[in-house]
Amino acid sequence: TWDWQGRTPLAAAKLSKCGGGKATGDRGLAQRRCIEILQERADKDAAGEGAQEAARLREQGNGFFQKGQFKEAVAAYSIGLASLDDAALYANRAECHLRLGSHGEAKLDAMKAVGLAGEQGNKKAACRLAKACLALGELDRAAEAVRDGLACFPGDAALRQVGNSVELERRRRLGLVP
Repeated sequence: TWDWQGRTPLAAAKLSKCGGGKATGDRGLAQRRCIEILQERADKDAAGEGAQEAARLREQGNGFFQKGQFKEAVAAYSIGLASLDDAALYANRAECHLRLGSHGEAKLDAMKAVGLAGEQGNKKAACRLAKACLALGELDRAAEAVRDGLACFPGDAALRQVGNSVELERRRRLGLVP
């Protein structure tokens, strides 16, 4: 991942006041430790270890999900995300948050997954974003997520179903549906 200036977290930390060795005391020690951790992560990513660890944790999270252990699945996906920013991990964690009723968290994770997927899209993430926004009462944002998802996946039944739910809720709010 990159910051708003196009730097990796490691490069940003090294260029900060603390990372450049200008800070003293606990603050300087903490910053230097942060740089060490980020360097270790960068080395692992370069060796492909981050992706392997993330895949292992995704499988573990999927196992918890299938058993209905959504909090445990969230934990596994979260640990996997510490190794690698991955659209599938964010999308899976978003579904867990939906099942747990944490719609705000689901929205944030689904937004991240949609962003990471880029132009090719991620239909599960788009669908989960729409569901989270619908649950939060954000009908315009939910409809937008459906439209964006259908632009990438025109025939997707799940996205169309969520779109129908958004439209039904809109009509209900207008008093057109009892």
